[in-house]
Amino acid sequence: MKKRYLCPVCEHELSGKHYCPECHRFRKEPVIYGGGYLPNETDPDTAVFERTGGTQTADTCGSSHSHVYGVPNKDPHKAPRNTSRGSSSGASYEPSERKKKTSAVPARRAGAGILIYIVVFVIVISAVVGIWDAIWKFFRSSYEAREETVAALETELQENEVQELTEEEVLALGEPCNGYCHYEMDGVEYVYRLAGYAGDFWSQAECEVIWEESRNQIYTYGNTIWSYYEKTAEVTCDNGVYYDILCDTVTGEVMEIRIGADEQESFSQALLLAACALEPDRDRNEVWTETEAWMEEASGESYLFGEWGKSELYLSVDDYCYGTMTCLAEYDKYQ
Repeated sequence: MKKRYLCPVCEHELSGKHYCPECHRFRKEPVIYGGGYLPNETDPDTAVFERTGGTQTADTCGSSHSHVYGVPNKDPHKAPRNTSRGSSSGASYEPSERKKKTSAVPARRAGAGILIYIVVFVIVISAVVGIWDAIWKFFRSSYEAREETVAALETELQENEVQELTEEEVLALGEPCNGYCHYEMDGVEYVYRLAGYAGDFWSQAECEVIWEESRNQIYTYGNTIWSYYEKTAEVTCDNGVYYDILCDTVTGEVMEIRIGADEQESFSQALLLAACALEPDRDRNEVWTETEAWMEEASGESYLFGEWGKSELYLSVDDYCYGTMTCLAEYDKYQ
């Protein structure tokens, strides 16, 4: 999968690796994404943070208790037996006294058990409070760091605004823009060839060509100047298919082709015509076979990125079909 360059603010795909057409801002450090899906191109969930951690539970150990029953330090079986229970001269055994001495031991054991429970409870509560405090501090620091990053980015963008130029000013400069790669294909020639292909292919459809006013911007950062000169032609057909062809305002070469359609069948046909108009000498049946293969792969994934000939290809064939063909850097006419 080819690397994609994304806007760190709106996550829109950058044009020419640095310029965001959604924010109309230059991104010095784009997000480089090497997967097959954008965060906003899958079933959104965003998004989200992954945390790791653990809890420690204090070990509890039992303790052995010795039981003292207050028995005299001699064997009662060897002591002389007093046969005269009513005699005042012999030693008498009083059960009530023995019971009083032994009943104090369970009371002491119960008190010690309650104390242990109290200590364990205090330890557990302290551990829980400490864990929650650590979690709160972690998320608070993450939020503050994010806020600082966004504030710094907004400050940088405010200090480095994009300069708008008129078409006359751009033509006076006489240099092609360096924010896009350029096909070796004249824009006017491509637009009207594509419109002719569409009219012939869909005999029941009418196609109209409209040239928009150019949009020309220059962004200066340090000693580097990035330029984006866009002269866009719209080819609109009444069968639900449309094309946006971005050409360089100064040189007129095609830089990017955008395709949209309501249905997959008409979209695959529109993609075929766009590719054939770029390389009119290629066999159309061969191009159609490749187009069907791309569409089949995109239908299984919903989104697809790849390299097709001289183009970087992006396809989305969900509810509405959309795709772009952008000139690869290795085929840039001014590389």
